[in-house]
Amino acid sequence: MWSNGQDGFHYPVIPALCLLIIGIVWAVREFGGWRLLVLIILCLLLSHGAVSISETIYYKAHSGLWAVYYDPENSQIDYASDKDGKTLSVSGQLDLINYGSGPVTFGIKVLDDSTPQEGLFPNEMVLQDEAGAKKSEQFTLEPGAGGLNVQADIPLAGANFQDVRGGLTGPDLILFNSSGTRIVGRNR
Repeated sequence: MWSNGQDGFHYPVIPALCLLIIGIVWAVREFGGWRLLVLIILCLLLSHGAVSISETIYYKAHSGLWAVYYDPENSQIDYASDKDGKTLSVSGQLDLINYGSGPVTFGIKVLDDSTPQEGLFPNEMVLQDEAGAKKSEQFTLEPGAGGLNVQADIPLAGANFQDVRGGLTGPDLILFNSSGTRIVGRNR
């Protein structure tokens, strides 16, 4: 519902502003002076809790990939290329929580448009589970579990990626398994 795909003008703001104006006019007529101030303060104090509770209820009502919550604010991926620019090593921590009633197994890709340097992460870069001796391209989240350590070593094409280092906070991700695909991240 954005004017430019994933950014720009957010169209649901229009009806929300109309409802806000109607609510303010109603509140001014219904309540006077200090009662209106108390009502506004009460609404501001309760709104964050209501959003948190509704978010949890939303994810618990779903299953599979749609029951997985991604917190981009608490997710970090670091990357560095070797001196020859032939391999990019990626590692990090992703904050994903399974609110569903059963385990969810899925793969994770990082969207290339999440990076500051275009073409750095190939469209098919699949992250691997860092846990255990045998690296896997599949992650399993048990109900209520969260937090994944990820890594990947990917070949790079081109010499312009020599000594590239950096980090991404909250990259956009593609979660996928046999039942579907879901893009998560900011404004998704």
